[in-house]
Amino acid sequence: MVKKCLRKNKYIVTSVIGVFLLSLFVVELFINKNEAEDYVETNNQETNISSMNDMSILTLGDFITWLDGNKVSGVESIVGYQQVLRETGATVFSYGVYGGTYSQKPNSSGKIKSIYQEIVINKTVNFSNLDTIILFGGTNDIGMNMPLGSIDSQDSYTTLGAINLIIDYLRLNNPNADLILCNPIYSARENRLPAVMEQFISDLEKLSEKKNVYFVDMYNDLEIYESSANVLLYDGLHPNNFGMEIIGNKIKESIDEVIRMKILDRKLVELENIN
Repeated sequence: MVKKCLRKNKYIVTSVIGVFLLSLFVVELFINKNEAEDYVETNNQETNISSMNDMSILTLGDFITWLDGNKVSGVESIVGYQQVLRETGATVFSYGVYGGTYSQKPNSSGKIKSIYQEIVINKTVNFSNLDTIILFGGTNDIGMNMPLGSIDSQDSYTTLGAINLIIDYLRLNNPNADLILCNPIYSARENRLPAVMEQFISDLEKLSEKKNVYFVDMYNDLEIYESSANVLLYDGLHPNNFGMEIIGNKIKESIDEVIRMKILDRKLVELENIN
């Protein structure tokens, strides 16, 4: 009877010690995470001011990206969304494909080109010394009813397949660059129905998660929607200067968030190494 009680007491003591040690471990993790977040918060003001100052950023996209620095007949002079990034002190490079789709087309060598063909096949841009690359296209793929394909596709003649191949190419040529994938903004055009756009957005979000790329939902998270389209889009599809500024601010916020997450990850690693 005494032995049985001793064994029982030993079991209870062991269990209590185990729970205590587990609690210490959980508390330590919580403290470490809080310390890391406090570190980021303490340095957040400095980060927002200076984090992009020495960065090299490339924006890749279609006509909306092309508009920066170009003139459209009958339209006021457009200042591209890239200007918001320039004002942070970043060096901004831009390559927009006039009317371009992500997906390759049988006539992609004609007037309407493919972003995939220009980047991967024609190698029109040098990606080697960039900190961040923004992918911002896809509206023409929807407007021209190009086949979307699947999130696992490697077929350049589908939209998702072309995006996969572009991301693979960018990573091959600059594995250290941060990639940010933006879906298209709202459009009042009839050939870009909300249901189709929402499906595309859902696929892009899944693809970005699979490829470990930061995703920005420009369609749902911006102030550009049905009731504001006539104020922010000069033709129901392309943004005016007000719309461009909204897009630029969203991209800037996204870059800041990527930087913040990297600082947090780095601090957590430092704290784990100390402990």
